[in-house]
Amino acid sequence: MNTGSFFEKLFDFSFREFLTLQLVKYLYSLGIIYAAITGLSMLIGGVLASRYDVGKGITDILLSPLVFIMLTLLARLVVETLIAIFRIAESMTTLVEQDQRKAESDKTPGRNSAAPARLDMEERTIYPPGAVR
Repeated sequence: MNTGSFFEKLFDFSFREFLTLQLVKYLYSLGIIYAAITGLSMLIGGVLASRYDVGKGITDILLSPLVFIMLTLLARLVVETLIAIFRIAESMTTLVEQDQRKAESDKTPGRNSAAPARLDMEERTIYPPGAVR
């Protein structure tokens, strides 16, 4: 499935190749950079706020590492969810292609092969072979 360059996949209007899996590491890097900027700004804000309100300043200083860790964890969860979804889609595509090749090879004269199940994407229903909608 990993054939073609970045720009070939970018302008592939049939959407047979997934570009997102190549961009995931950059999305995760952006998430970490966002978490770092947020944590640092909270730390600096806490230091500056401690001149006027000691309680808020100390709270911000103590919570800034926790905010960084939580935002990094959130970025990781989002990226892993994206990867899982796209890998499931790739696996399903591979299975469908294998099933189609098998169905084509089973179409020998005189041989009765079972029809594969149909998937209706509008109703999100799987119909067994020979079922009428």
